[in-house]
Amino acid sequence: MREDQLAHYREKLVKLQSRVMAKAREAEERMADQPAMRDEISHVPTHPADRDTEGLASDMEVEANYEQTLEAIEAALARTDEGTYGRCADCGAGISTSRLDVLPFTLRCVACEEKQEQGSG
Repeated sequence: MREDQLAHYREKLVKLQSRVMAKAREAEERMADQPAMRDEISHVPTHPADRDTEGLASDMEVEANYEQTLEAIEAALARTDEGTYGRCADCGAGISTSRLDVLPFTLRCVACEEKQEQGSG
């Protein structure tokens, strides 16, 4: 990959990292600000097991997704420093710029990603 392309993707990754970190902070704040008992329509005390945990579980999944995305971005930034950015981790071929434009932190080319998904699906 040319130096100007690498600089472009590095900048794109840094900006994406900043946006994802902001979203993760917002999600953490939302979870911290949530009342202990959501959707409480009665003043009758309820047992903690009766609380609506579905919303909290969903928020926790979103938070985990942000964390995974941040880890992938950090790994991609490390690859820009190592000189391996833009190369498929499985086959070593170059990853298309159209794929990197959409998913700048991807590890694999389309063919290897499809193989990975078929193997785990």
